Amino acid sequence: YENVFSRFKKYIPSDFDVVMVTSGKVVGEIKKMCGRYNWSYISTQRNNVSLALNLAILLFPECKKIWKIDEDIFVTKGCFEAMEETFHHIAQKTRYVIGFITPLINVNGYGYVRLLELMNADNAWESKFGELRYTDCDTHHVAIHDSPDAAMFMWGKDNPAFDDIDVVAGKLNSMPFSYSICPIRYSIGFILFTRQDWIRMEMFPVTDKMNLGADEEHICRFCLMHARVMGVSENAVVGHLSYGPQHKAMEQFYRENIDKFSLKE
Repeated sequence: YENVFSRFKKYIPSDFDVVMVTSGKVVGEIKKMCGRYNWSYISTQRNNVSLALNLAILLFPECKKIWKIDEDIFVTKGCFEAMEETFHHIAQKTRYVIGFITPLINVNGYGYVRLLELMNADNAWESKFGELRYTDCDTHHVAIHDSPDAAMFMWGKDNPAFDDIDVVAGKLNSMPFSYSICPIRYSIGFILFTRQDWIRMEMFPVTDKMNLGADEEHICRFCLMHARVMGVSENAVVGHLSYGPQHKAMEQFYRENIDKFSLKE
């Protein structure tokens, strides 16, 4: 957890309320880290992701904007500020209505394509993995979801343009302001949305199952059916370690390349 948490501590704006949530169990190591960083920590006895998210939001009734971040996201310098800028630009200077804002994410069905294009590494991808297409990670072109080699490639293995996520972040942050609109189901590892829309969508759905992925399906459906866009800040990038089929190999890759993921400042 240390590399994820140290990045949170460094790059989350100082005026944010931070709450860590674990679903179905108390994790002592995380609880201790939250104590050191003066963050809140809550856990649920029942293992239900939507329930845990709803509870965290309910416990902060004055919160107007919500930044939901998964536990395997490696944030970078400027990502929160760039997302905030994109939020205000779309809200104030376009005719779109926002559903949520996200940064570019390296291991992500939408983000990987834009990142490869922006870093001029799209041909390198296609030479190794074939056709490059935007995907929901499940319906088609699923290498970015299923292949450990694809995840390693997006973390810089045989792909020098992505060798250092913080260097990529610096390059994107220095580029002229840019955003795009994701037109397909999005994998919500890191998103910014409003409490008002959380109320409009009637919170996240809680069923008798663990609800893994139900929050994602619910908010994406909400955006589509309520004419709200999924805005992507192209001046911000964060790292996502891997999807489920890639976990085992990526855990080994992480241990063998720990400096790649560590806070460098």
